[in-house]
Amino acid sequence: MKHAVKRSTALGVFCVVLSSLCYGISPSVTKLALLAGGAGDTLLFSSFALSALFFGVVMLVTRQSFRVTLSQGLQLAFFGILGCHICGSLMVRSYDYLPVSLTVMFHFFFPAFITIVMAVFFKEKLTVGRIVAIAAALGGIAFLADFSHGVSVKGALLALLSGLAYGSYVIANNKASFVTLPTSVVIFYVSLFTSSSLAGQGLILGTLQLPPNGTVYLYIVLGALVGSIVPLYVYATAVRILGPTTTALLNMLEPVTGVLFGLLLFSEPFSWRTGVGCLLILSCSLLVTLESSRHPAG
Repeated sequence: MKHAVKRSTALGVFCVVLSSLCYGISPSVTKLALLAGGAGDTLLFSSFALSALFFGVVMLVTRQSFRVTLSQGLQLAFFGILGCHICGSLMVRSYDYLPVSLTVMFHFFFPAFITIVMAVFFKEKLTVGRIVAIAAALGGIAFLADFSHGVSVKGALLALLSGLAYGSYVIANNKASFVTLPTSVVIFYVSLFTSSSLAGQGLILGTLQLPPNGTVYLYIVLGALVGSIVPLYVYATAVRILGPTTTALLNMLEPVTGVLFGLLLFSEPFSWRTGVGCLLILSCSLLVTLESSRHPAG
């Protein structure tokens, strides 16, 4: 029994680390697509539309039922749009007021938000290890952030709200009525509702456009893989195994991945602050992994 629990925990940790790697790579792929002439709204819509198509085909091939209850459908629509569309839109808006590093810092308040909600409303045990991990992670994000341009209250609020939106989606993946559905079914409907709302927004605002060249099409496919198809599935799997708090804390690896790929692909600067921030976040992930092995999610 203990070996089975350890294997399950190891799978959960692997899933969230893979998710963090994908989400960390995704901004670099988006940046490459934009440099090649792609449009932001088109890229985001295409990512979730391809995700819905992929998981729809998977469900057809594996003969999984598309049937959901009215309650499950409404929750999938609400939390999917909240955690993917609205979260992404708030982050993009915050870029108008803050440097990307500061936006990431305020957005990544969401693991602390999840920890508080799970402790207060769902009576999840708040261990010393998790408290230390949160402190290390927030300290690491602070080191990664660049305060030299000042802090816009509006930008900070938008980034914080994006984190709260995403945190609500993560909690729903553990507590909503749709958790009884197979993960592929959940991701299909989340992607379908998100792409539909993005399409509606794009048509109203006139921001959807065909990719101008084959390179952008290539980046769209790659962006869908690392921005929605793989991370949405493995992250949801991790939440079911480890619980939302542990998964969110381990997901702190995402900004480290983003920094490293920015360094490799775009020669972005790497200072001593960046190094200290990465080490603090990695120590958070190590603490959470050790906690998970001692106290697996029930």
